[in-house]
Amino acid sequence: MGYVAVNLLDVLPHVWALLSIFGFVFLLPVQAHANRLNERQLGSVPFDRNASLSAWNWVVVVVGAMLVVISVLAAVSDASK
Repeated sequence: MGYVAVNLLDVLPHVWALLSIFGFVFLLPVQAHANRLNERQLGSVPFDRNASLSAWNWVVVVVGAMLVVISVLAAVSDASK
């Protein structure tokens, strides 16, 4: 419910819509639970946990961060008009 509510904030005007960026926070406990289930099911069998980031992962993180910063700056500058 929290995930849906935060994503619905996107319809609010200007800067308030930026709060929808934090919708992922409600999915963190779900991912943690899925990780625990996988560890319990697989036991001692080794599996790839994606514990480290590759160069391509870092490229996507940097590009995504730049897009978020540009979006925030655009929303703030639009709100000041």
